Amino acid sequence: MSYMKVSKFTIPFVRNDEYFLYNTQSLSLIRVDQSCYNIIENSIANPNCLDELDNDTNALLLAKGMIDDNNDSFSKDFRVKMEYLKRLKSFGNRTLSLVIAPTLACNFACPYCYEANLPLTIMGEDIEDKIIDFINSFSKRCDSLEICWEGGEPLLGIDRIKSLLNKINTKSLLPLTYHSIITNGYLFSEDIAHYFSNANLNFIQITIDGQEATHNKSRILKNGGDSYNRIISNIDMITQILPKCLVVVRTNVHEGNKSEFGTIYKDFCKRWEQNNVRLFPAFVMPNTNCKVSCCTPQNKTEFFLNLKRNEGIDNINFVPRHCVGSCSATSENSYVIAPDGRLYKCWNDIGIIDRSVGDVSVGINNNTLVAQYMIGSDKYSDPKCTECSLFPICDGGCNRHRIDNAMQLTKYPLCPFTKDGVADYLYEHYKSCKDE
Repeated sequence: MSYMKVSKFTIPFVRNDEYFLYNTQSLSLIRVDQSCYNIIENSIANPNCLDELDNDTNALLLAKGMIDDNNDSFSKDFRVKMEYLKRLKSFGNRTLSLVIAPTLACNFACPYCYEANLPLTIMGEDIEDKIIDFINSFSKRCDSLEICWEGGEPLLGIDRIKSLLNKINTKSLLPLTYHSIITNGYLFSEDIAHYFSNANLNFIQITIDGQEATHNKSRILKNGGDSYNRIISNIDMITQILPKCLVVVRTNVHEGNKSEFGTIYKDFCKRWEQNNVRLFPAFVMPNTNCKVSCCTPQNKTEFFLNLKRNEGIDNINFVPRHCVGSCSATSENSYVIAPDGRLYKCWNDIGIIDRSVGDVSVGINNNTLVAQYMIGSDKYSDPKCTECSLFPICDGGCNRHRIDNAMQLTKYPLCPFTKDGVADYLYEHYKSCKDE
């Protein structure tokens, strides 16, 4: 059997004296005895050890993808197929997706905000008209339009939102098929809610960062005031005026507030159980302005396991799946528009002029940066990723962080999780299946 070897996508692990093999390519998890486990472990360094397997076990491991031939052709074909699907996703989308910031001004002073020292101007009417021209320039290669209002705090520019949206509805050659806003929620009023109800708003994202005291230390007004109770009341109001609009309540999780998510999740699920509200955690990503301690990959694993084991939140899916990688910055027809009309590929680049890829007047003029985002900043361009056993189930981490690291501006960690973390997730899934 010496022509066989252990697949590079096979991860052996032990939990509570039980022995497992998992393959991220076939997504197969099998429990084996200690003898088989030891043979696989030894065969990683010395493929000839696979000769010790009996024929039935050898056939099973081959069928499950745990071992393969030395040519590795199946794994190579799989990687190429994944990259093809990723490029198809990036270049095959016929929807123009725009994130539009009517202003970069904000009434909050969040300690992890990636926007700092940016101009606080409001978008002018001349930029509105150029945005319409920019949208219409896509009329022959796109079929529809999606827009998301962002900032800063976009509701500080509500009059500009109303004006530009009216022009989009009356002058755009592309039909608006999805309409959303990301807001801190503090400035929402009944008038604004009724306006968005008539404007067919599909999605609102609002952040709550923990219980009242913790939230008010994180989502703090620039004048020093608290925001928690007003945001909660505004969400209550929104659910009544916009019952069909999905409200997503996000918690930006970091080391300082991670222990509170389980409590607020259960409290808010109960509060809004009859409404179109969803809650989810999103980990704060490191940036040069961040003043909180970000979670490590292992801490992220422990966070989710704690929600299941200790908080009783059992709707967490611990089963990995294939991931080709997905980010709006790597979609050909996706752009972020700043108040001055400059265009960006990444939300976190907005306002940083040397990260602009063009403007709404002249279109795209920084194809080098566009190319970096589209094909030069993902896991397919990184040999460490393509040779990693986690490659099939990992999105490759943040594209912007890859670009920053490549420019030697930063040394951000890229791996979103670890082999041990995957093993912990799989064992939790195994226990649940065993109990059932």
